[in-house]
Amino acid sequence: GSELPLSLIEGLGGPAVDESADIWDFAQDFLVHATYEGAVIRMNEPALALLGGLLPIDPEAPGATQAALQAMRETGKPVRLSAPVETVEGEQRHISWSIAPHPSGLSFFAIGRDTTASMEARQRLRETEERLIQMQQMETLGQLAGGVAHDFNNLLVPILNVLELVAKRPQEDPDF
Repeated sequence: GSELPLSLIEGLGGPAVDESADIWDFAQDFLVHATYEGAVIRMNEPALALLGGLLPIDPEAPGATQAALQAMRETGKPVRLSAPVETVEGEQRHISWSIAPHPSGLSFFAIGRDTTASMEARQRLRETEERLIQMQQMETLGQLAGGVAHDFNNLLVPILNVLELVAKRPQEDPDF
């Protein structure tokens, strides 16, 4: 069947496993444990590199972030939010957060993912779609103008033919 090799099974619980290693050491998303007052309890390396140890979610800031944290604190239910964050280099990044209360009710855990690239890609796609729509409208307008010009030409040809005949008519012959 689909059994795991014995060496792998032994390695999972044996002394070779570093017991101090946990998700905080391996996660590539931003992991933050903080108090509702804004004090950082723990932050993983990717979060430290991006944020420099500062809490990216300001519990005192007015707006959606504060409202979400307050609602989570009152209900005990996790929340999701997206917010722009300034990095230690002063760059603006857009981070999508999943935030859950600590069982003590005194702090919360936040898992953040940088969504800047996907947001920029979605924006470029929207702009490209808008340009495509404009190009299609211009093409349609060009086809319409071409059709109108063709129809106008069809009306002018008989008139020009009659005028040409009138111009060729001898002046002395009234019956021509």
